[in-house]
Amino acid sequence: MTPSARIIFAAACLTLCGVGPATATYIYIDTFSSPTQSLSTGVGGAATNVFDYTNSTVAVGNERELLLVRTNETTGVPMTSIVASSLSNGITYATPANGLGYVRAIYDGVDASSNLNFSGLASLDLTDGGNNDRFQIRGGADVSNGFFIVTVYSSASDYSQQVLPVPANTFLESAFTNFYFTFTGMTDFGNGANFEDVNAIVLELNGLSQPGIDFRLNLFVAIPEPSGWWPAAGLAAVVLLRRRLTRK
Repeated sequence: MTPSARIIFAAACLTLCGVGPATATYIYIDTFSSPTQSLSTGVGGAATNVFDYTNSTVAVGNERELLLVRTNETTGVPMTSIVASSLSNGITYATPANGLGYVRAIYDGVDASSNLNFSGLASLDLTDGGNNDRFQIRGGADVSNGFFIVTVYSSASDYSQQVLPVPANTFLESAFTNFYFTFTGMTDFGNGANFEDVNAIVLELNGLSQPGIDFRLNLFVAIPEPSGWWPAAGLAAVVLLRRRLTRK
C-alpha cells in the first residue's frame, strides 16, 4: 500500500467508523408509570362508554385521557364489566368472554375532554429536529385478532394512522412484542400528519373483532432510526476500500 493509499485508508476509517448519526432525544408519548387510573363499563344493557383524565408528567402534553367503550349490547346476556387500567406496569384492557370494545389513550394537551383538541400539543415536533423517524410500542395480548391503532393528527383533516395486529400469547410482560413502524410508513388521510407539527395523538387498544381479549402495553415512544448498523457498515466499507488500495 503506497503512502497516499495509507492516508486515504486512515481517513476512511475515521469517516466511516468514527462518525455516526446525531444523537436524538427520544420523545416519550407515555411510559404509563404514573399516576394510576381505572375505568369500567356498566354491567349489561346498551353499549356504554366512560371517560377519565389525569394530569401526568409521563404523558406528552401533561394529560392522559382514557376513553373506554363497550360496543355490544348485553341485554339478557350475563356479562361482567370491561375494565381499563393505567397502572405502574402499563395500561391494561380486560374483557369478559363475550365483551366487545376498545380503550383509547388520548394525548391532546390539558383539556379534560374526550373531544380531540387539534391545537392541544402546540405543534409538537416528534422528529426532534429531524432525528426521530419512527415509533416503538411494547405490549401484547392473550389471544389474536386484536389491534393496537396509532393515529397522529396535525389537524382534524390531516392525519396518519398505523394498525398493528397483536399476536396471541404475548400478554405477559416477559412475552411482550416490540412494534416498530416509521412515520412515513403510516397510512395518510388528507395530507397526512406533519410529524414536525403534531397536535393530537391517539393510541387505541382495539378489541372489536375478538370478544374476551385482554391487552397490556407499557411503552409508546418516538425514536430515531436504529444506529447499530453504522459500525458494521463502516467496517465493511473500509475492508473493501483496503482491498482496492492494496491491489493498486
